[in-house]
Amino acid sequence: MFRFALKSINSKKTISILYVIALSISMTISMLSINISSQIQEGFFRVDQKYDVVVGNKGSSTQLLMSSIFFSEDPLGTLPYSVVDDIKDIDETMKVVPIALGDNYRGSKIVGTEPNLLEGYEFSKGQVFGEDFEVVVGSNVAKAYNLEIGSQIVSSHGAGDAISGHDHSDSPYKVVGILKSTNTSYDNAVFTDICNIWSAHSNHDEEAHSDEEHSDEEHHDHEDDHEHSDEEEHTHPHNHSDGEVTAILVRSGNLGNANKIIKDFNVEDKDLQAINVTQTLRKLM
Repeated sequence: MFRFALKSINSKKTISILYVIALSISMTISMLSINISSQIQEGFFRVDQKYDVVVGNKGSSTQLLMSSIFFSEDPLGTLPYSVVDDIKDIDETMKVVPIALGDNYRGSKIVGTEPNLLEGYEFSKGQVFGEDFEVVVGSNVAKAYNLEIGSQIVSSHGAGDAISGHDHSDSPYKVVGILKSTNTSYDNAVFTDICNIWSAHSNHDEEAHSDEEHSDEEHHDHEDDHEHSDEEEHTHPHNHSDGEVTAILVRSGNLGNANKIIKDFNVEDKDLQAINVTQTLRKLM
């Protein structure tokens, strides 16, 4: 029987070789698929373990999860920073981290936040941001654009696929830290203090307002006075109470806190929602 099989193979060498090649390719693809799938799930759950509740605008719970945890979707809208304080009032021991999306660097989202978002992440170079317009970049962003400590980058307005041509060239960022590779969404993002996002957008609004003033020649004198008044009264929005966020990440510490947040914010008279990260992620997977 074995000799017959060998004779059959020898008589059909080409077909046999092609069959072996096809079998090898299919097995390789299967192994790669399993490996990639496991890496994706590992990356998902690695980030998921850090926070158990996300608060944001009403809308798709999946979009809120993907935009705030994985930075891969457009944010649902903005919330006043006062919501952050409302959550902290429930239990001061909880980790509450605001997120503000609205700008990008060459397509990579710039995440306005607070330094504690990066707790537990290792740096290949540098340190976490601390001064005005300092950034920490993910490993993939650093490699793609040859960024080093001290490099300057200019952000552009827009956090989604539709990115405007307006850049914040008047407010360049300085790279002070580069994260080690994490195999998560953090590799593809840029992180800075949330106040810098507010300041950059405040400067952009001032420029637009100034252009409108100079375009109306009939009320030139009045506009000069108005502009002067604005300059006297304007301060950079470093006061958190005046700022806005696109989402709030919460590590509640216990099930009671998590359930209270979800109960308090998922009510009809509030334009807010609070989602359980694990439950939403399971639906997505």
